[in-house]
Amino acid sequence: MSTKNKKTGKMGFTALNRILIIQLVVMLGLSIFITIAVSNKTRDNAIEHMGAIADERAHIIENYVENSEKTLKNFCKAQQVKDIFKYSRELAAGDYVSADAKAAKEAAQKYTEEFGKDIDNLEGLWIGSWDTHVLTHTNAAVVGMQTRPDQAKQDELHNGMEKSKDKLYDLGIMISPAS
Repeated sequence: MSTKNKKTGKMGFTALNRILIIQLVVMLGLSIFITIAVSNKTRDNAIEHMGAIADERAHIIENYVENSEKTLKNFCKAQQVKDIFKYSRELAAGDYVSADAKAAKEAAQKYTEEFGKDIDNLEGLWIGSWDTHVLTHTNAAVVGMQTRPDQAKQDELHNGMEKSKDKLYDLGIMISPAS
């Protein structure tokens, strides 16, 4: 081979290397760009999707709470509920219970049990006196028990209920003494 061919061959090889290196850099840059673009779009879609799911779940919970509040309001409007409160102190004291108080208690207990049958996944529905004696309950075995015998706990309950006014007073999740 002549020296001229060796130089041309070397130049051609060097030019080819440069083209290959440029292609490699372009491909690497393109790969990085595409990866970042796809990752950002995927992240944005995932966040958007989770936001939509969270909104949907929040709406389901709001509907559940509204339905539960309506159910309790409907329960409270019954005449049997109103009647038993006329005798709540007498029934909570338990010493002497008049015939009218007994009749009101029986009617309210029957109403509580019947109303409770129509509520899915019911843990318990009950009517209590101000001093936390259970006057009626869907589980008749717990009628008469006092859920908060400690006066400090009663005061805490009363203060919370009075502060909440027309809103629901929520103690959070707790173990029911009636369970």
